[in-house]
Amino acid sequence: MPHTLHATSSTSLGTADGTYIYALASASSDILGATSSDNSLRLFSASTLAARGSVARAHDDHSITCLVRVGENVLATAGRDGCVRVWDVRDGGAKAAGVYKSETGASVLSLAVSEGAGVVAAGTELVGSIARVVIWYGYLFSPPRGPLLKVPEHISKTYRDLRTASVKAQYTESHNDDITALSFHPTAPHLLLSGATDALVNIYNLLTPPSTTTTAATDTDDDTALHQVINHGSSIHRAGFLGTDVYALSHDEQLAMYAVVEEVPEDTERAPETAECKQWGDVRGLLGCEYVVDVMENSSGGVVVAGSHSGHWVDLVPLRKAGAGIEGWGMLRDEGMRLHGGHGGEVMRGVWVDEGTGTIYTAGEDGLVKVWRAPAEMVEVVEVTAKREKREKREKRTKEERRERREKKEAKARFRPY
Repeated sequence: MPHTLHATSSTSLGTADGTYIYALASASSDILGATSSDNSLRLFSASTLAARGSVARAHDDHSITCLVRVGENVLATAGRDGCVRVWDVRDGGAKAAGVYKSETGASVLSLAVSEGAGVVAAGTELVGSIARVVIWYGYLFSPPRGPLLKVPEHISKTYRDLRTASVKAQYTESHNDDITALSFHPTAPHLLLSGATDALVNIYNLLTPPSTTTTAATDTDDDTALHQVINHGSSIHRAGFLGTDVYALSHDEQLAMYAVVEEVPEDTERAPETAECKQWGDVRGLLGCEYVVDVMENSSGGVVVAGSHSGHWVDLVPLRKAGAGIEGWGMLRDEGMRLHGGHGGEVMRGVWVDEGTGTIYTAGEDGLVKVWRAPAEMVEVVEVTAKREKREKREKRTKEERRERREKKEAKARFRPY
């Protein structure tokens, strides 16, 4: 049985009755952001839940669809106005520090930011026959400490302060339906993942220049840039990277893990369309839940967030890779956490976890943000387990490297001339 937690505090963030709270994101060690159905962005203290600022009608009269952390004190939102807006929370979000708009004005349904590489990506809804992945290259407030992504010559001139950037690259032929998920590879930021309601998960190599047949200056040849194509079989709700593998969760709760192709041969005309996978199918039966909110990355692998509005609970189920290959992934229900009471009979929509303190923040259609805290001994166990797993991985990698060096040395000795 999972460990049971009870809410220690809650707040409506000053919203009116009937307002849904959709998403949560951390801007700093004590500032969280929340988006809601009244089209507002609210900032509040993680420790006291006290208000720290708000932006009414953050996307004018349009709904906010996405909220992500950009970096320290910086959040970004996307909306049905076709814009991505960046907010500096140090001034309470009084004014957007940057606004980036897709050329067509199509609603932005997904958003990802790689601060270290200086890339912002937005996925749009289908308009006519085109759904776009739009990419801005540059930096948001100051150049990153590390080197910027070494982009191709055809877009290097756009690598500037994003507050004034208007030129971008975009992929327009890889999906034929709404793009609902975007994610950057954690260690190779030139790899961008997109998922859509056409059931496809695509991985692009952003370093690939367009072909000479590309007509528009900002268009990039999709077939050339595609690194890998995965057909999940069902409309994508969430998708992203867990470590170096990919997870995909559909709107009908079908969950699977896929292996990423490391290298695509240069003579390959099309991106690989097959991948090793671990499939659980509809996880509602496996987890005894009624809906799945998200799959989140953490220090030990990932967490499947699933809930029951009739049972009034939400579970955080560890998703870990204990063995070799994609088949090594597994869900550990008995090691999870159950948030007793959940958001009552309403659906939980957003979650953010502070692993350092063992504090969980959730948001729901009941209009509340709730706080849940794990016992100190549980936090210690999680930290010790994570450290042990990292140490074991490091030791295993060291042993493999030593074995490879020994085998190479032995091979040279065998074939050494007399």
